[in-house]
Amino acid sequence: MTILTTRYEIGLLDLSRLPKMRYVVPLWTPSVNLREKIWSKLLPKKLPVSSSIDVKKLAERFSFTGGDIGSVICTAAEIIAGGDNANIQSPSSVTTELLEQVAETHLKKMNQSMGHSIQSMFQ
Repeated sequence: MTILTTRYEIGLLDLSRLPKMRYVVPLWTPSVNLREKIWSKLLPKKLPVSSSIDVKKLAERFSFTGGDIGSVICTAAEIIAGGDNANIQSPSSVTTELLEQVAETHLKKMNQSMGHSIQSMFQ
């Protein structure tokens, strides 16, 4: 048995080059309302926050999965803890603006890896 997972819609894959698949189980990106709840739930209570985080704005702007949201929050926490990130100035607490900057960087990395992943699958 082989399980193939991908971030990409099945229509983006050249299925003729893949082994015969008996089952395809599509998973979807959470809705805006669900993403808003995920942002709220995953923000640690002990995380220093300068003001209220606009989770609605983040949910509307970024169509992330729960895993992506968790990665963005962890990266933001690392930055305020003094982690090395040359692209983003380290504030003393998490702000909506910091989460937006980290999310933009995460989105760029996702888009870059998508191009490489699709190319490598068919070479």
